[in-house]
Amino acid sequence: YRQLDAPGTSDLTGCGVFYGSALTEAASCQGHDVYIVGGANSAGQAAMYLSRGAKSVTLLVRGESLAASMSHYLIQQIEESPNISVRCGTVVEAAHGSE
Repeated sequence: YRQLDAPGTSDLTGCGVFYGSALTEAASCQGHDVYIVGGANSAGQAAMYLSRGAKSVTLLVRGESLAASMSHYLIQQIEESPNISVRCGTVVEAAHGSE
């Protein structure tokens, strides 16, 4: 993975900003709006997994579409998931929050 180069992300690493998606983070996402930065298979798999308990999951993708870096079957699953949305052509400019 690559760490986000945006103001505020290093201060929130481990308490809102995570690099990787594991069972330990899934519990803290229950009922919340979740944003995943990335457009490859690992981001898509995390979106599918976290969408089971999250209120919503938004994939933030730098590229024009998921097709260039994600498997077709995973794109189909994401498109069929009512609480997952995809925003292409996006850049994370900053992260804000506390605790």
